[in-house]
Amino acid sequence: MAKSSELFEHAQIYIREVMADRLRSEGFVSYKSEDIHWYRLVNNEVIQTIYFVTRHKNLHSFFDICYGSHPLFIPPIFQKSPYFYAMPSYEQMNNTIPEIVPGSTPYGVQSLMLYGSYNRPYRFPDSLIMCPKDKNNGLDILEQVFPFLDSVNTPRTCYEMHKDWRADQIEKGDMDTFSSHFVDEVLFWEDKDLYELCKMYIDLKMYRVANLQKNGEQARKSEQPELDNCIVLNRVFRENCQHEYVQTFPDRVQKTLELLKKYTTIRVGEV
Repeated sequence: MAKSSELFEHAQIYIREVMADRLRSEGFVSYKSEDIHWYRLVNNEVIQTIYFVTRHKNLHSFFDICYGSHPLFIPPIFQKSPYFYAMPSYEQMNNTIPEIVPGSTPYGVQSLMLYGSYNRPYRFPDSLIMCPKDKNNGLDILEQVFPFLDSVNTPRTCYEMHKDWRADQIEKGDMDTFSSHFVDEVLFWEDKDLYELCKMYIDLKMYRVANLQKNGEQARKSEQPELDNCIVLNRVFRENCQHEYVQTFPDRVQKTLELLKKYTTIRVGEV
């Protein structure tokens, strides 16, 4: 297994040489200027993100372009590494843009770096990063992300996109993979047709919390923030205080802006 520092270095080389200039030309800036994960603020309402992600540390890493477009009351992901053990919610990060590449992974998800004959190690034989064999090295895939993000650049269009992603779940009443971030958007837009499904999802998480407490166990570190969010949402629905809860969102927007200022060169209201 590769060291995290080695994976970071190889990813940084690849992104800086292939992707970084194009991202900057579209107004994106990176986390701590390290050129791994990228952020763009739209009309001080929506944060758009492009993440270069792998769930593997072994030679060679399959690399995905993942993206997000969401209102500022949903926080973006801030981390140094391209390695993700547990993937965030669809609202924060997704990579299912249709027909990005001529093929798909074994899991049916359109991927930046394909398995099999389509890819190769980037630039040197022992690189940890795989990329398409053609002369574009994956830049043409990134190009297809920009117009998609341009089409979802308001809080409302972001919600419509997230709801569309979850349309099959909504139709089947399958709330297992809902997220607290999606519930927040449902409440923000007062989409009352989805309240019952949201409550069912929260009930599932409360059952998980109760089982952990009963068995004296701790939640996985990656799971705990979602459980904490659902504990709050459980109270919101139980006490019917959705309006009061949504009134706290401006404070969350401010917190996101402060984090952007801390970790990127994005500044709001500064000359």
